[in-house]
Formats: sequence, structure tokens, C-alpha cells
Amino acid sequence: MNTDEVQRIVAAAVAARGYRNGWTAEQFAARQVAKFTEELAEYAKCFSFSHGGPISLELIELGAKSRKVFDRPSYAPTWRLVKLDNAERARAELADLQVVILAAADALGFDVLEAARVKAEADVQRGVRAAAQ
Repeated sequence: MNTDEVQRIVAAAVAARGYRNGWTAEQFAARQVAKFTEELAEYAKCFSFSHGGPISLELIELGAKSRKVFDRPSYAPTWRLVKLDNAERARAELADLQVVILAAADALGFDVLEAARVKAEADVQRGVRAAAQ
């Protein structure tokens, strides 16, 4: 399976789960900033940083806040005001993020694209997290 197919499968699974419902493409993409930050914090928790490491503590705190921002229905009006100012730059930054993810996955000897496909498809049955509805 090529990477385009994996991307389409993952995106379709996320949509089938209900996370795209009621959001424009721009709003959905903007909300992924909060979701990515939440997941980054969870990734940071997988490592022991010397002396607790301020970056790990700050990321973990930011991740908890990001989950609330992503899930809290009262923030919906704010998300609805989002406007994409620079699509070209946003695409470039997503590519930068993907480079980091692919490099880390390679360092851990892990096929992250296949794992993302499997996870996204498995998550469809769970639907939207209760707080995010």
C-alpha cells in the first residue's frame, strides 16, 4: 500500500469516527493543532528526561490543556472563527512535522504509517470521545 492510500484510509477513518462532523476543512485542520499537541505530550511521557526535564513537564502540561481545548464543546464558537492565513506555509509545517515523526519511527524500528492506518480503522468503532461531541 502506498503512502497516498494510507493517508486516504486514515483520513476516511477519522471522518467515519465523526471528528469531521460539523467542521469546515479549515476548522478541522486547526483543531488538529490541539490534537497534535495532546499526542505530542503523550509521546513525551514515554521518555525519562534528566532531572524531570522542563521540556517534558511543560509539554505534558500543555498536552493536558490541549485535550481540554480540543474536547470542550464551549470552545466550539472559537474554533468556528478560525481562518487559514497561509495554506502553503501550513503544508510546509505539516511536512516538517511528518519528517520528525518518520525519523523518530525509524529510530524506534517502527512502521508508523501502517500503525496509523491500523489504529485509525480500529478507532472508528469508538466514535467521537464523549467530551468532544
